[in-house]
Amino acid sequence: YGILPPDQMETAAAAGIRFMRFPGGSIFDEDGRSVPNYLVDLFMLAVRQLNVEPSIQVKLFEGTPQEAADLVTYVNITKGYNVRYWYIGNEPNLYPDDYSVADLNAQWRPVPG
Repeated sequence: YGILPPDQMETAAAAGIRFMRFPGGSIFDEDGRSVPNYLVDLFMLAVRQLNVEPSIQVKLFEGTPQEAADLVTYVNITKGYNVRYWYIGNEPNLYPDDYSVADLNAQWRPVPG
């Protein structure tokens, strides 16, 4: 899930981790669309305990700009976490077989029309 289990916190601290990304894989709520807020909160608790820089992914495949905006708003406005590093999408090679690099590029940064 991109969140360290409690029994691994000491190991992570000893390893000198300085940057963590979230989520790993496909962590989305019951509608399959957005990252659940409670998992974001758990992630932020871990990064604060480890004193590391967080980054968060917004969903690209089957996601919407509004969902991405909602997540950024929750994280940085509602909760005040001040996450500086964001990325769009993750592992497009795991998307359906007919999804191409051209699809990724078109969805990641649409050209204003």
